[in-house]
Amino acid sequence: MIALDLDGTLLRGNKTVSEKTVKVLRRAAEKEIHIVLATGRTVWGIQPLLKTLGCIRYAVMANGAIIKDLQTGEVIAEHLLPAKKAVAIYDYVRPMDIMFDFFADGVGYTESRFYEYVDRVPVDHATRQMLIASRKPISSVRNYLIQSGEGVEKVNLLFADLDKRRKIWNELEAEQDFVVTSSLAANLELNDREATKGNGLASLCRYLGISMNHVMAFGDSYNDINMIRAAGIGVAMGNAREDVKAAADVIALSNDEDGVADMVVRKLKIMERET
Repeated sequence: MIALDLDGTLLRGNKTVSEKTVKVLRRAAEKEIHIVLATGRTVWGIQPLLKTLGCIRYAVMANGAIIKDLQTGEVIAEHLLPAKKAVAIYDYVRPMDIMFDFFADGVGYTESRFYEYVDRVPVDHATRQMLIASRKPISSVRNYLIQSGEGVEKVNLLFADLDKRRKIWNELEAEQDFVVTSSLAANLELNDREATKGNGLASLCRYLGISMNHVMAFGDSYNDINMIRAAGIGVAMGNAREDVKAAADVIALSNDEDGVADMVVRKLKIMERET
């Protein structure tokens, strides 16, 4: 199995995947290697990429909250954050200058008023456009959560003030009933305690009868560390955070240098020699 984070890993800085990488991943899939997306995004947020790659059946989404067979629609495992907890987090950050959104049923939701806030978040243009395109506006996050009463895949907080982000991270991490992680320098992501990419991959491996020793996992951000440590071969991108590199077995080229393709080609050549 090859498990791939998206932003900063499989995707280049402009949020596209190179033709070279597409060809290499399809070649790996032809050799009966499962190509799995392991992302913080929802199923809605990966649709265009699924068409581009054409070789993805399984995905670990929302940081491990949902593990799904995209071909049949079967949910293999899910770990949702209770709606009451999401409301409590919303009430906690509401007086502050912080953007709040959440993922439910494969869709990202936020209040319309937050769309202007995205312009103040210190991220590059491509990331800003992705954030806007992958959220659906609703009039009231709080009312939606209370009325639905159902668990959410993930809560996401975006910060214009990075000093405030550090303070809130420390305060939220004191809570013991959810996981606090991050995929951007300007965000925090909150999930159920069991919802991590590492746990998600382990669930998928059990379902498919594959040992985690036979998984190569790629990532670049804080929320990738646990799956990189859990995989047989953990790969940090050349552009990864230093703590991600420290957790990895191998350092690849950067996402803008086709680091995924380069490392997969190397592995395929080793497999071919062994057979």
